[in-house]
Amino acid sequence: MAGDERVRAVAELLASASELIHNSGYTEDVTPAQWAALRYFSTANPTAADLMSYARHHGTTKGTASRTVTRLEDKGLLERRRVAGDLRRRLITITPAGRRLLKRDPVVSLAGTLSDMADRELEVLAVALMRVLQHHFEGGPAAAPDGYARAASTASSSSRRENGLYSEADTPSD
Repeated sequence: MAGDERVRAVAELLASASELIHNSGYTEDVTPAQWAALRYFSTANPTAADLMSYARHHGTTKGTASRTVTRLEDKGLLERRRVAGDLRRRLITITPAGRRLLKRDPVVSLAGTLSDMADRELEVLAVALMRVLQHHFEGGPAAAPDGYARAASTASSSSRRENGLYSEADTPSD
């Protein structure tokens, strides 16, 4: 069917775009996972600037998160500090070198490309990508790591409804 071919072509286009975007993260001697950690800790409030919060946000294990943070510490981009009154908890903060590096984050280039899109195009893209992510995590949005759910919430249901991006049958309840 022509519809199946079109769906397959869009799937291949999305896979190609995903691969290119992912591969652009291997720059400045930093991996995509390390860029994600730098982004996270550059904006995390003190209650969420610890290893477990980061691991939960990215849907990873404490061990994997620890290796990522340790590598960034070794590069002088993150640092851990003890929390007064809590011997076990350490806050993770981004260093000035880490902030300077973030100015060259591959996501900045991607955001520049997206900024050329019309608002409606951006909304449609956000909704489509959110649906792909929700479907990818079989349990729906609740099964997705916190970071995906938070990014998806940027295109809120009410905003999508206001812009006519759902038919009545597809409109989720808020």
